[in-house]
Amino acid sequence: LPPPAGMPVGSPGPAATDTHWRRRHAASPIVNGLDMVARLTPLAIVAVFNGGGAGLLLILPLAVVAVSSVLRHLRYTYLLETDRLTVRSGVFVQQQRTIPADRVQQVSVHRKLRHLVLGVADVSIESAGAGTDPEVRLSSLGLEEAERVRAIMSAGRRHNTTSTADQAAAASTP
Repeated sequence: LPPPAGMPVGSPGPAATDTHWRRRHAASPIVNGLDMVARLTPLAIVAVFNGGGAGLLLILPLAVVAVSSVLRHLRYTYLLETDRLTVRSGVFVQQQRTIPADRVQQVSVHRKLRHLVLGVADVSIESAGAGTDPEVRLSSLGLEEAERVRAIMSAGRRHNTTSTADQAAAASTP
């Protein structure tokens, strides 16, 4: 997919970055579907104990979960460059967020049991001024891709820390 109108792609940096929009791992709909099924478990329990029509009450939410998981996967793309990460998401309303690498405070990679089984990981990126929740959570990335995102965004964070330290040292020098 081409970048959105008015979004410069920037010069190709080291081999670790590229200039094309990426999707999450193909297992992403499964991981997201499992999360949604876990949220629907109370409804399933009520449907089973309710009796009549329980089959429809179980099949309909599962169909909705399957379709919405695939749509969310197809409508979630990201572009990783040496100086920023841009994420586009949204099934009905498209949103775009750009996180400059020099604003990144922390990058962490998480793997729960379902991630271990499917060979994927989640990457959480926290930036200055984002509050307590991560500004971006890239869920269900392949392991190599998760490590690539962590390395590039962490390099931007280290560059920012070094620049700030250099500025402070220069300011304190008479």
